[in-house]
Amino acid sequence: VAKRTVAKKAAARKPVVKGKVAKRKAAGKATLESVVAGLIRANGGKMSVQDILAAIDKGKLVKSKSGNFANVLRRTLSTSAILVSAGRGLYKVK
Repeated sequence: VAKRTVAKKAAARKPVVKGKVAKRKAAGKATLESVVAGLIRANGGKMSVQDILAAIDKGKLVKSKSGNFANVLRRTLSTSAILVSAGRGLYKVK
């Protein structure tokens, strides 16, 4: 009788759901950081935020669903490890 109740309890128990696994970035998709680094290198070392934004818009280099892509770009520039400030509103590659 004891074995039967243990088996029922085990069957009734809900499966343990662990935290979701983070999605990996799609292979071949460039990050905004790498696109901006490539732009700055191609344009001689330093670029303003407005110039970077204009170049990305003109060349359609990054696909985004953001309502305000300028804020996404500014956040990326300020938090990036490879893109550093080179003066007020100017950025360069480290």
